[in-house]
Formats: sequence, structure tokens, C-alpha cells
Amino acid sequence: MRTRFRLLPPLLMAAALVAACGQSGSSGSGGGTASGSAASGSSCAPVAGDQLVVLQDDKHLQNADNVVPLVYAPTAQQNPALMPALNAISAKLTTDDLIKMNADVDINRKSATDVASSWVDSSKVTDGLQKGTGNVIVGGANFTESTILANIYADVLKSAGFNASVQAVGSRMNGACEPPPAFLAAGSP
Repeated sequence: MRTRFRLLPPLLMAAALVAACGQSGSSGSGGGTASGSAASGSSCAPVAGDQLVVLQDDKHLQNADNVVPLVYAPTAQQNPALMPALNAISAKLTTDDLIKMNADVDINRKSATDVASSWVDSSKVTDGLQKGTGNVIVGGANFTESTILANIYADVLKSAGFNASVQAVGSRMNGACEPPPAFLAAGSP
């Protein structure tokens, strides 16, 4: 019981501080004018120039939607043509491409395999790839974007000489611990 009374004053103070700056426009969004009440003091006024901005990746360090294929290290070492093929995809794939491909499948009702194949052909991602051999299984979770990506990886690897196949690995796990969008593993398809 005493613990409850010790926690109550700090919680009430925190609630009062948060509520004090809750007026429309206090976030700097310009969503209204201050009403002149006690809750809109100078400490809550928007600061000139404080706006959210979209950061540009001028060094090109981020892949589209952070898509990163996972490859078992010994597989990559045994197949020197594998990583250059995957890197070629990462260099060409954009967020706009993913958005369009998702829409083609979900809205325009095209198949994920056809959409992936079309992107591989139109992006010319397979031009100049090193040739490799061996079996590669590309796994993807059971949702549109992952299925498209898995098929893109498989198509590019096939063009590079690999015997690549796609295997569905299920859906997201309750949002708590999501599987990667696609993975690559050596083995028999």
C-alpha cells in the first residue's frame, strides 16, 4: 500500500507535464493556435524550424526497405558467384519498385512469380553476372513482398547458373519475432 502512495505523486507530476504541452500546434505541426490557457505557456510553444524531415541517404547505405538477404557463410564461401548476384539485386532494387510490385500482386491480381520475373527482366539485373553452380533454396515468408523478393532472388540466381528454387517458410510470428523476408540456403530443392 505504501508503494502505491510513493509512486502516485511522480506519476501525477508526469501526467501534468505531458498534459501541459498537449495543445494543438504545440508539436510544431502548425495544427492550430494556442488558446492562451495556462497549458500553452512559452515552454510549450513550437520552436521555429523544428519540423520532421525525410532524411536522404546520400551515401546509399540503406537498401530498399532494408531488404538484406541472409546467406549461410560456408555457402557463400563455396559459391563465389552467389554474393555478386545478390549484390546486383541490392544495387538495383528500390522502394518504389517494391511498392509497384506489391500493388501489381495485391491490387492488380498478378502472380508474384510473374511480377518478380518482369522486374528481373526490365531491371537488367542479370547482365554481366558471374556464373555459379549448385543448389540454392530461397525461402520467403508467406506474405506478398516476401514472396516477390524470394522469386526475384531465385530468378537472378538461376540466371547466374544456380539451381535455385523458392520455398515458403510460413508467415510472420505474432509480430514479436519476425522471420527475415527471404533467406538463402544450400541444399537440394
